[in-house]
Amino acid sequence: PWMKLELLIVTNGFKRTWHAIEYGAWFAETMQLKVTLLGVNESASPSCRAGAQRQFQSLMPADHPARIRQLRALAE
Repeated sequence: PWMKLELLIVTNGFKRTWHAIEYGAWFAETMQLKVTLLGVNESASPSCRAGAQRQFQSLMPADHPARIRQLRALAE
């Protein structure tokens, strides 16, 4: 039996990682893979955390809160 393949993209949110994220998203779409984006906080700096949070939020679909509610309901 074959396992369903997934792609894990890990980033610290810095701009220089965006090309890799975009390439990963393109690759996943081409290969029809599920994508998980994992953010790593490498700095204790509040300004760094705020910048990374803004970057990650820009990747979230508009219906993200609804999806979270659906996932929580499934988990219960």
